[in-house]
Amino acid sequence: MRTLSVLPILVALLAAGCGASNSDPDKQEGAGSSAGSAGSAGSDGTGGTGGMGGDGGSGGEGPTAAETVCRLWNEGHVENEKVPWIAGDDICDHGTLSEVAIEDTLRRINMFRALSELPPVTENRDQREQEQACAVLMNANNALDHEPPPDWACWSEQGAVGAGSSNLSLGYPTPGDAIDGQMADVSVPDSVGHRRWLLGYVLGKVGIGSAGRATCVSVFDDMGRTDRSWTAYPPAGPAPIAMVTKLRPVAWSFHPKDGIKGAEVSMQRLPGGEEVAIESWIPKSGIKIPDAIIWQPPPVQAGESYRISITRPSKETVTYDVELVDCAPGT
Repeated sequence: MRTLSVLPILVALLAAGCGASNSDPDKQEGAGSSAGSAGSAGSDGTGGTGGMGGDGGSGGEGPTAAETVCRLWNEGHVENEKVPWIAGDDICDHGTLSEVAIEDTLRRINMFRALSELPPVTENRDQREQEQACAVLMNANNALDHEPPPDWACWSEQGAVGAGSSNLSLGYPTPGDAIDGQMADVSVPDSVGHRRWLLGYVLGKVGIGSAGRATCVSVFDDMGRTDRSWTAYPPAGPAPIAMVTKLRPVAWSFHPKDGIKGAEVSMQRLPGGEEVAIESWIPKSGIKIPDAIIWQPPPVQAGESYRISITRPSKETVTYDVELVDCAPGT
């Protein structure tokens, strides 16, 4: 197992692909190295949580677990706004990010959180201008940086603060699509930092900014609460195959609330129990962001199932099964 050093600080989780072009939408940045100004608590956003499906009608069978997950997945990917941002008269103008696009983005975040049985987040409206300034800054320079230099086009203190406390993405047509990229995190497999921030146990509110093909999502809030003791990506039970099949390999991860030191992971193919050869590693720890152990399995397909076992010194073994299902409409 490859183990990285553990530091008790708020980590930046900077992506290797800083300065990506719009032609490569998988280049992203994790949240910045300094919290900056979180702003006061804003009003709740209106994005839905994409709740789990209801029971079947009287006298009929209810949906299977896989059907319920696929319904959640597909409803979470509904985009009601196809043109999320209207540019201003000048490249540095914030322009207009539509309310519907913000709702679409919240729905996407909360779909992923619901799959992990985490409570939904809401929008921090007080961070709208900050995150929009951040997105305009990244879009104008066609690059990503948590510490953008003052000589960048459209630089502002507000935008720089947003850049230092947000997940950053470049190359996606909508902010909702950027969330899918942040969760897959193929640009930063050593840390899967975007994923861990968005699945944070204490995350309660996010700020959302989008301009052109740049997206900023603030993730340093710590007002959320949950009784969950661990989460995983992909989650236990039925999981959409689209979560782990992208143009580049998608790493799997496990995120406990009670520490990751000394953790090891094993993966078996079901039903036979054959051991799957994997390499695992532990990224840096930090304040607010969940700990993790990460591993890269070989290519997987819909219809396959795997048993994951996590062992840690002096802690009970955590074992869960993942059933990969095809949630494409019409399947």
